[in-house]
Amino acid sequence: MKLLEDNKFIDIEIEEFNDAFIYFPSETEFAKYLPAMPGNPDYTLPENKEELDRQIQENKINGRLGIKEWRYIWKARKP
Repeated sequence: MKLLEDNKFIDIEIEEFNDAFIYFPSETEFAKYLPAMPGNPDYTLPENKEELDRQIQENKINGRLGIKEWRYIWKARKP
């Protein structure tokens, strides 16, 4: 919101969607997806297996492998 205000937008409305999930059919598909997010290493490489295993454990959602998505729809206008 601050970025929009700093750029002189007014009548700012932001709707947050934080209940969307991406589920993966396998650990391999999960490992391929992660490097697409900035700052993540290539988890398909053998030297990153320990970190991949940690990511897999942290991203279990009701017994399934998934990631919570944060999406926003915003609208505003410039005067």
